[in-house]
Amino acid sequence: MAKGSKAMDDNRPATAEEVLTEHENAKDLYRPAMTKNDEIQKLIENTYTVPRDIADDGNARVSQIVRARAIIEKFRQMLQVDTLEFSVLPMASGDSEKKFTTKLERVIRGMDRRIKYESKRDYDRDAAFWYIFRGQAIYIPQFKPDYKGKSKFPIRVYTPDPNSVFPVIGDDDCLYYTQEVDYYGRELCRILESGDYEVSWLKGDDDYKNKVYRCVKYADDTYHAMVCVAKDTTEGGKLIYSKKHEYGFTPITIGRCMDTPLASSEWAYSSVIAPVVDSLKQVYILMSKIATGVNLYYYPLILYISQEGRPIVWNPAVNTGADLVHIMPGSDLKVINPTPNAQIINQALSFHLGDISLMTLPDVSFGESPQNLESGYAIAQVMSAVSGAVKDKLPQFEQAAGDCRGQMLRIVEQFSRGSGLDFSVPVNLED
Repeated sequence: MAKGSKAMDDNRPATAEEVLTEHENAKDLYRPAMTKNDEIQKLIENTYTVPRDIADDGNARVSQIVRARAIIEKFRQMLQVDTLEFSVLPMASGDSEKKFTTKLERVIRGMDRRIKYESKRDYDRDAAFWYIFRGQAIYIPQFKPDYKGKSKFPIRVYTPDPNSVFPVIGDDDCLYYTQEVDYYGRELCRILESGDYEVSWLKGDDDYKNKVYRCVKYADDTYHAMVCVAKDTTEGGKLIYSKKHEYGFTPITIGRCMDTPLASSEWAYSSVIAPVVDSLKQVYILMSKIATGVNLYYYPLILYISQEGRPIVWNPAVNTGADLVHIMPGSDLKVINPTPNAQIINQALSFHLGDISLMTLPDVSFGESPQNLESGYAIAQVMSAVSGAVKDKLPQFEQAAGDCRGQMLRIVEQFSRGSGLDFSVPVNLED
């Protein structure tokens, strides 16, 4: 057997290079979608710079792009993920099976409460944000054997930024996924020591505790691996581990918002505001023009002829009382009151706002007075459309959240017996 080759029955990545190769193959599928997501993120984080008509910093401009974030938050509120209920389907008929499934449902509720309490995060709420914002909700349940003896529930559910997770989807399920995770050195050291992994290479750096290290994780239905690489690169790297995880499944569930049958990852899902990114930009460009026009032409301009015979424009917005000038008696004074071309700007605004309402949520859903709705029936129709838009986003999210709970139960079944770990949950199974 050639050096570096693997046995036919051993498909795990055996070297750091193999992990990183799988990672690059998976990440390449998502680069176009990530580019789209970067545009959306600029609107959410208010780092998109609205083009301006004039360079003077003293003039008005629109600086807070609110509408993009408002649409995302409104969708999340309407999804009402805090009301999710989970049911375990019986595998047979009869009262005993019904009683057993009822107990499992209580276990799920107990696990949810305990994990959310201990982690101080509501992973369903976080997943809903990513689902609307990025277009994907990703749940990654993990068994944590290093919690032994710490009175912690040894299961955690992570809902990372989908831009850092790259699942490779087959016909029926996820074949494998890779994930980029940044750790502070002190946290990475704790992870390595809890797993009895070699850590001298990390501690050899005197300033390792405050440095950020990027790790690439790999997982399929049998193996998982982790490689530590330099920050912002996937070249080189140290293989931390590559071994069986004993889960019996690929530990990830995925829900895709605004999904399509198209195979390309670029079009298989999208954020709710992805179709209106350009319209949102245009709205704030036009609003900036209106703000500039108001600032420039709020005060009328005065035109007069100086004593030397030169025409002079006096701008009250710039020339204060200290700058009063004497005007020659008999001068011909003219008041110029320029008006910005607001009509065409408003027409363009209405067009773009209409597109935004058409593809996301009408303004009426934000509590504003609906325009051009003269009857209660018309308002009811609009609200029905809003309800339909929200309900359309629910099934995929519910499926991902439900599959995650199923995986959590499988982890409990796999690892709880004789482990010595604290698998207790705050639920009374005798009721």
